[in-house]
Amino acid sequence: MQKELRRVSLVIGVMFLSLFTSSTGIQVISADSLAADGRNVRSVYDSYETQRGDILIDGEPIAKSVKTDDEYHYLREYTSSRYSAITGYFSFFNGAAGLEAASNDFLTGKNSSQFFEQINALFSGNPVTGGSIELTIDPKVQKAAWDALGDMKGAVVAIDPITGNILAMVSKPGFDANLLSTHDPVEANENYKNLLARKSDPLINRAIGGDLYAPGSVFKLVVSAAALEGGNFTPESKIDNPSKFKLPGTET
Repeated sequence: MQKELRRVSLVIGVMFLSLFTSSTGIQVISADSLAADGRNVRSVYDSYETQRGDILIDGEPIAKSVKTDDEYHYLREYTSSRYSAITGYFSFFNGAAGLEAASNDFLTGKNSSQFFEQINALFSGNPVTGGSIELTIDPKVQKAAWDALGDMKGAVVAIDPITGNILAMVSKPGFDANLLSTHDPVEANENYKNLLARKSDPLINRAIGGDLYAPGSVFKLVVSAAALEGGNFTPESKIDNPSKFKLPGTET
């Protein structure tokens, strides 16, 4: 009888330990990632209770939350489709994308780095205000890249070679994120379906996502650097450009 009781106690102990480990992982270790998950509708709903932080360029917001009189309290507004690839969208009915999704916990004031702000709000009774994000995007470079693409489908990314800062990130065709942030569920869902149905896939950020792209002329930089480093060529060297070239060691 004592042996059976020990076995049952052992099984219960293992089950309790498994439950404790699992709940700890969910509530502590995975808390930030779960809160930032765009599919977490409860988290999205809670985020409307507080003023979401701005996304800024040169101190000016390209995405901000405006006070409303409805049950959602705040409406997310976007200044230009020019930045749609960067900001993404924030929608109560369709989740979030772009920086709105990647930095959701910080924008809603729930990031662990904002712990003291959360404690202050708890004791003061004031609502938590989300943190704002200042981007390295240069508005002039962004506009130049946007205008240069025109009506073409593609992407442009400009990077500061010294700091690595992203100066521009454009994906075309873009989209108006205000179509998805609306508080009208019928309108928001209809707009989302229309954007998904477009053959041009405007919701895909071609700068960092979508199909895999061949490196193209960008790889010429690697070949040129190798040629110069090899010592047989200089910046003034002329290299043959035949219409046909037989690959060494092949019949191709």
